[in-house]
Amino acid sequence: MMRTYLLSSIFRAPEGAGAGGAGADPGAAGGAGGGGAAAGGGAGGAAAGGTGGAAGGAGASAGAGPGASGGQAEPWYAPFKLDKDLVEHIEGKKFADIGTALRSGFEADKVARSRNVIEKPDPKGDIKSWNGWETLGWQKDGAKYGAEIAPPDPKSLNFTYDGEMWDSFKKLAHENRIPVAQAKAMHDGLLKFWGERVDRLTQDGSKKLQDANAALDAKWGDKAQANRERARRAATTLGVTAEQFAAIEKVSDGASTVELFNKIGELMGEERLQTGGGAGGGALGGMSSTSLKAERGRLEATDDFKAALNDPKHPRRAELMARRDELIEAEAAARDREGGRRAA
Repeated sequence: MMRTYLLSSIFRAPEGAGAGGAGADPGAAGGAGGGGAAAGGGAGGAAAGGTGGAAGGAGASAGAGPGASGGQAEPWYAPFKLDKDLVEHIEGKKFADIGTALRSGFEADKVARSRNVIEKPDPKGDIKSWNGWETLGWQKDGAKYGAEIAPPDPKSLNFTYDGEMWDSFKKLAHENRIPVAQAKAMHDGLLKFWGERVDRLTQDGSKKLQDANAALDAKWGDKAQANRERARRAATTLGVTAEQFAAIEKVSDGASTVELFNKIGELMGEERLQTGGGAGGGALGGMSSTSLKAERGRLEATDDFKAALNDPKHPRRAELMARRDELIEAEAAARDREGGRRAA
């Protein structure tokens, strides 16, 4: 009785299958209650009469062995009328008997439970419908992404935090089943990357400007100083204000701006260019303190300036020293101007 119950439960045998109780082993006794004998020959039940005889006959025919039909013995699981997938599983695993099959299922269940196994998703199907996302940390409530991934303190950043863009990031992370912890790590990691990049660009800005000016001087050769002066005079003549020149610097490096105004000066002609300009107006008055410092460094690095600095009788000493003084004065004025804008 117990054996029949276990088989029916494990392999989902239809209700009533295996009545007679002796169908598992080919040639087994058909039904002891009726005294029927089926010892390999397959006789339906030799005992005479009564309910016991009938039951014995039914059991014997269910468990008939090779001698009953003269053919090949049926597999041990045949009497249970199992589903096709279970039959394929048993045949594929080549389980020799029910004990082996039960042991395999028992061990598999034990391993699965001990490892806290979840169902594997189908990469070719609708992966968003997989039922394991919440186990991994995804939150069904999208509002929790906004709560967990909060905007940082603006004072801790060296750039402007784009709230609209990050709200879109959180929405996409939720829709694509990214766990909250991983989404927050991506958010914080990208903010750190951008902050470091801004620092790097800021630190490299001065060197970039110096390199650009050095390249321009190499291009102009011995005309570099004269061309730079013409650029300054052209900007003054055109009435370029500090704000306008600063705007130009934002879309072009200092060297390109100087080269542009030198070209304008050439087209205007020397006779139409104003002289002077001072630190408070014109091109120098509109340059940033960083640009002016770089320009002064470029001037002081030239061979002409070094020679004039160490030789009081150098033919260009007065011109070059005056140019440096003008740059120093303009740089100081620019720092004051920039400090006032920050305070405002």
